[in-house]
Amino acid sequence: MINFYKSLSIFKERLFFYILAPLKAFVSGIFSLIYKENCIICGCTLENKGVYTLKNNACSKHSNILCKNCLKTVQIFSGFPQGVCNGVEIYSASIYEGTMRQLIHKLKFNHKKDVAKVLAEILFKYYRKIEAYKKECKAPLLKPENIVLVPVPTSKNNIGQRGYNNVLEIVKEFSTLLGAPYSKNLILKTKNTTPQYKLGPKQRIKNVSGAFSMNLKESNKYKDKTFLIIDDIYTTGATINEIIKVLKENNINNVFCITLSKTV
Repeated sequence: MINFYKSLSIFKERLFFYILAPLKAFVSGIFSLIYKENCIICGCTLENKGVYTLKNNACSKHSNILCKNCLKTVQIFSGFPQGVCNGVEIYSASIYEGTMRQLIHKLKFNHKKDVAKVLAEILFKYYRKIEAYKKECKAPLLKPENIVLVPVPTSKNNIGQRGYNNVLEIVKEFSTLLGAPYSKNLILKTKNTTPQYKLGPKQRIKNVSGAFSMNLKESNKYKDKTFLIIDDIYTTGATINEIIKVLKENNINNVFCITLSKTV
């Protein structure tokens, strides 16, 4: 009986490697011929061999939507803190400009949900830089199982318009890459607010004041964990400050924050 299962296992492996895998590659190639993919930023076309071409230049594929040439234009910072907000270290992966700005806008305003995966990969690469920085400084390293990812929530109005919380979509992908759990209901947005980009610094603070609350039932699931707040853009820090304030009011002090970008 043992030999039977062993033979069956070998048969399945050979079936996959010699028949199913080549068949999958063949079908994928046919679809690539019929439905050519384009870089979401520069518009260059993905060819069969995984190469994007634009006029006389060629750029390698990074994902199904972004070429490596465009990815190279996103300058990722070293892993040191970019600032402090309400006593919490703030890390920002890049400047909110160029390709990074376009990617955030594609996900946030143009319903390009696939962009979340690309942004999560950038975030993961930056997180590795943070780990390297902390190791160099001999600071304690956090294991993924001791971290809970907390996306900055958006209003019901925004979810109604977009169909999703853009930051949550990034966090879902980042959670898979990092191997850390996430909580979409730990911080709740309790009132609709004016989009922050339409307001000045003082107006932003007033706009988000009292806009968030904490789900105590959800927080009880993650006792003794460190909460990693994630957002797409850090500008004045008004939103992050308000969320940190809510966490501290509920005796949660193990907090740090990473954003994909920050304004200059």
